[in-house]
Amino acid sequence: MQYRSIISGLRYLTHTRPDIEFVVSYLSRFMENPCEDHTAAVKRVLRYVAETIGHGIVYSKRSKGRRLELIGFSDSNMARDVDGRKSTTVATTCCQGIWLGWLLQELTGEKLYTPVLKVDNKSTIALAKNPVLHD
Repeated sequence: MQYRSIISGLRYLTHTRPDIEFVVSYLSRFMENPCEDHTAAVKRVLRYVAETIGHGIVYSKRSKGRRLELIGFSDSNMARDVDGRKSTTVATTCCQGIWLGWLLQELTGEKLYTPVLKVDNKSTIALAKNPVLHD
């Protein structure tokens, strides 16, 4: 019963914290009969939320003339996805950011600042800083 209650609270939290949406959705599948691994995963999610309490989406009124700002985060990993063995790349994040920017402009009718991409991968940062490696 406690597992179900915590998952329900986390599902509500995903409205402002889309970064935990996948794991909460996955853990929701086991609400009927959770095992120790699922409980440990929920505890890990709760620790993550506590450590990143200042992150999330803030829904507020904007003053007229203020433009939209889009910030993206990418943590490129080298095929750590055990299911598909696919690598998450910065290029994928860029493509998604451009598409999301166009969508936001179309929905709101407002101009968008140039999207900002923050990267958490040493090799990607080194590649971006080294002009010799670019064609």
